[in-house]
Parts: sequence; structure tokens; C-alpha cells
Amino acid sequence: MEIMQNWEIIDDYDIEKENEKVKNSDILSDLLGDYEFDNSFMRKDINQQLEEINILIKEVNQEKVELLNSFPSCSLAIIKSLTKGDEIDEENMEIDQMSLSSSEINSSNDSPLFETRVNIDLHQSLTDSPGSMNISDFL
Repeated sequence: MEIMQNWEIIDDYDIEKENEKVKNSDILSDLLGDYEFDNSFMRKDINQQLEEINILIKEVNQEKVELLNSFPSCSLAIIKSLTKGDEIDEENMEIDQMSLSSSEINSSNDSPLFETRVNIDLHQSLTDSPGSMNISDFL
């Protein structure tokens, strides 16, 4: 068994052979084979593609609002901790609970945090406390 030195390995390296291997490997077709490539989307006009992407974004944002509406009595600190998988911050949780109880939004609704039929400014703060968060933190 012959042991090669590092400089011998470098001398044996042929960049042209490596480039030829890459050309012959047909990497693009391998990648396309690994993933189902949606040609119908790619054939569409860029404006149609953007319209479809915007529709998907709106659907995802609506799902986030529905998720937040399903926790009407939770404070924003709890919801943010749950969505990010963080430890629950007790201090901010208490501040948020006090703020929500003193200024509930649409208190007659099932959800004091959000009303989906109302357009809410994405940068509007829900509470004025130091522990408050913006709606945009969730969207």
C-alpha cells in the first residue's frame, strides 16, 4: 500500500477532469428529478406569479390571525412565547394582562385581541405598556 504525500495528491488533481465530471453528471436534471418542479407556475406572466404569491401571503396572514383569535384570553407575551418556543416571561405576562384588562379591544367580541372584519394597522400597538408588542410581530 502506497502512502501519498499531500503535495503528490495536489499534483494528481486535474481540474479539466473534474470539470468534465461535473458537466457529465447532469446536476440540474438530478435536482429537478429530486423536486417536483411546477412548470405551469414558471410559464405564467410575472404579474400572475406575483398575484398568486400575494394570495398565498394573505392566506398565511389570515391563518395567523385565526390562530391568535383562538387564544382570546392569553396575553401577547404568552402567545409570542408559544409561537417562538421561548420561556414565558412572567413580568411581561403580568404587564400585558393588566394592559389588556384595562383596555380590551372590542370587549363584546369573543376575541379581545383581534377582529378579523376590521382592518388593523399592522404597526399599531395593541397596548401602551413596556411589555407591549405590535401586531406585526406575529405577521
